[in-house]
Amino acid sequence: MLVSHVSPYALERKTSARNEALKASFVWDGSLWQVRFLDRINIARKAARLNSLLLLGDVSLTDTTYTDTDSNTRTIAWRTTLNVNRTLSVEEFLRFSIAVDEHAEDKYIESWA
Repeated sequence: MLVSHVSPYALERKTSARNEALKASFVWDGSLWQVRFLDRINIARKAARLNSLLLLGDVSLTDTTYTDTDSNTRTIAWRTTLNVNRTLSVEEFLRFSIAVDEHAEDKYIESWA
């Protein structure tokens, strides 16, 4: 039987290093993006909304705007680390959210080593 023990100190050091790596900006499509914990939640939330709109037939992959439940037009955009508002199509935003998720997953995998 293989027993592996990680001291609380070593675990804290790995967790801290991973969290710091996730606080750093990440490059996608030529821009720097923040992918801290709350950023990732908000990106996933917006991706879920766009997926729902896509499934319902309310948007297409090339749309950069959609009509919300109050009949207001909303632009599909996200701010870069440099506070530049980037307008994205539905497809671009979904690909962005996938890249963010893969980036976070990579940081977790790296922290296991």
